[in-house]
Amino acid sequence: MKPSNVLIDLKEGGDCSAWLTEFALTKITNFESSFKRSEDYSDFVSQNLQFQESLKQSHSFRMDGTGSDGLPEEKGDVFSLGALVRFILNRVDRIEEGWSGWEEWSRKSINHGFENIIQSMGAIPGVGDLSDYGISGESESAEDAQSAEEIRIAREIEWEKQQRITSITFRRNITGLIGCVCILIFLFSKVYLFLNPSPWIEYSVVGASDRYQLGFGIWSGKAWGILPGAYDDKGNGGQDVAGEWLREDGLFRLNFRKFKKSNEEESGKKLWQFIGKGATKDDDYFIWSDFLKYDTQNRTLELIKRVHEGEVYLPGEKKGETPRLYPEVRIRRSGGTIRDTQLVFAQNEPESRSWSFFIGLGFLISSLLYQRMLIGIKFEHPEIGKD
Repeated sequence: MKPSNVLIDLKEGGDCSAWLTEFALTKITNFESSFKRSEDYSDFVSQNLQFQESLKQSHSFRMDGTGSDGLPEEKGDVFSLGALVRFILNRVDRIEEGWSGWEEWSRKSINHGFENIIQSMGAIPGVGDLSDYGISGESESAEDAQSAEEIRIAREIEWEKQQRITSITFRRNITGLIGCVCILIFLFSKVYLFLNPSPWIEYSVVGASDRYQLGFGIWSGKAWGILPGAYDDKGNGGQDVAGEWLREDGLFRLNFRKFKKSNEEESGKKLWQFIGKGATKDDDYFIWSDFLKYDTQNRTLELIKRVHEGEVYLPGEKKGETPRLYPEVRIRRSGGTIRDTQLVFAQNEPESRSWSFFIGLGFLISSLLYQRMLIGIKFEHPEIGKD
């Protein structure tokens, strides 16, 4: 309850009337009406005579130049309370003692002798020490103002330093995260390449048109190869053929299939009619499997055998001829004319550097530098960042 909300009127004959009013509602109404221009908005104007009388009486308790629609100020409340005390003093018997203190307090309140309400409370006669009520009633001196300014500056400096710590901490965390991810990618690639051929890197052998590529995978994946001449209707081979690979008995088994060319005149069907879903069967394809062994040290693939329709083909060579695949039965029956040999497929592309390692190392170094900056800031200001 504010003093400006208490109205007292001493009537003739000794009767005294008093009432409470909330002028803040009037202020809010007037304040909104100056900004709200909606057609649906209409001001509420009270025609109550008591309200008008209260508004008239309230002007005696307001500072000059302050209307009912003015924004509330602390000094206005101190003035109103002093005016209210003066109103009472003008209607009491001055013969009684103890009013001099109130007269001085009222005069000082009306003349803006108090800087704030706490000072006015401390000067009320008979109140005593405000600290007994949990209120600091000391007036603000020049030294106190200087101390408050120093506190404000110190808080601004602390806030700026805290912002720096937050920014550096974020940079440290994000660079550390990126560095760790890059190092993990590097380690994973090293482990993967130790167990598997480089994904989608072409492997070839000198003197032959055969090529292999293995897609990424742990236990299986896509594969690519070159069509052997035996499965080409023209006998040339060399076309690309797609398949898939899987692990089997420590080897990489590459499964391929090639559609056999049909005799369109005899069947009465076009080629595309054979390749529809459910329109073909295994007899319409050449199906073969190449078994490769991966040399982790030299990063090479060795062709161990080829299996086609139950027949096994092994690498062999005749004297003065290029190594190639021969049926296993023919090698045994050759009497040493065809000797066992190796068909080793090496990478066509040189091994490239793993940039993920250098990128990850760079980000980790940056993260450590940011951590060093954080330690420096917290060491200079140990009270910052304790939580």
